[in-house]
Amino acid sequence: MDTAGAIARAMERAYRQGFEDAQSEPPTRLSEPVEDDGALDWVMIPPRPRTAFWTLCLFALGREKQEERSGHLVPVLTERFTPGWQLVLSDGRFEKTFGEKTVLPLVRLGLLELAPDPPERLLISERGTATWRLFLQRGGQYPEDLTQI
Repeated sequence: MDTAGAIARAMERAYRQGFEDAQSEPPTRLSEPVEDDGALDWVMIPPRPRTAFWTLCLFALGREKQEERSGHLVPVLTERFTPGWQLVLSDGRFEKTFGEKTVLPLVRLGLLELAPDPPERLLISERGTATWRLFLQRGGQYPEDLTQI
């Protein structure tokens, strides 16, 4: 009995069947759960970008609306000499650095946006601010929980 050959043939059949199914079915589009104000549900942010976004919002926006804070991300090289972004607070202090692969999903989700004027920097978008406020409204205890839905 050729067990390895049987396994290989079964895997090949499964691959072909999966490929054929993928070609014949129309692609399904994943929709993002969006609140009326444009906020993205917190759990829809991938884990590593979610942690970076939490840090950015905590330092740049704060927990209370009355707090007058601001901050942005500027392009830098990380400790590994790879592209990244560094958090700069309103008082000019430099905080944590994030890798480009961590920040780009936040841009794609519309939570961060490129500043309209020079110098090059990323700002928290209106959608990002709405997402943060919704998260805080629901408890805002990340990373201990992912909010109660």
